[in-house]
Amino acid sequence: RLTLIAFVLFAFISSILPFFSFEGYNIISHTTSHLGAQGSPNAVMMNVGFIILGLSFIIELLVIEYKRYYFHKLVGVLFGIGLIGSALFRHEPLVNSIEVNVFADQIHSIFASLTGFSFTLYALAHLFTEPKNNVKILSLFAMLISSGFSFIILSISSVSGLFQRVMF
Repeated sequence: RLTLIAFVLFAFISSILPFFSFEGYNIISHTTSHLGAQGSPNAVMMNVGFIILGLSFIIELLVIEYKRYYFHKLVGVLFGIGLIGSALFRHEPLVNSIEVNVFADQIHSIFASLTGFSFTLYALAHLFTEPKNNVKILSLFAMLISSGFSFIILSISSVSGLFQRVMF
């Protein structure tokens, strides 16, 4: 339930914040990382959303989750760390007047990639360990969506924001 609440908060922030971000922000082409980018107005709100979601996932896996699958916990914690790291090391600015912190942007890219990769591994792990067929089907679907949409996000920047939001 903790992660569900955090996700709803994250979805709310990422849906409302575009109206209070930089001029020209486009929900279709700009991602949630752009909302939290260096120099973006109200970026702290998006980054707090990333941190809350990441922390809730880690807490749920390590404290609340009852399963003893340590690989699930490892990749789930990596997912949470990826979200938190993406918030702490911010995307390059999309506002022209802001000086770029290249190091932060490069580390942001690593954490964002970790987030996507670890989520895909998490779904894959459930595919092989869950006894229920409906959970296996959902895990396969989540894995295919996260992989396919990640490819689209990286390949077609004009729709990256839309596909990222649908993927979340």
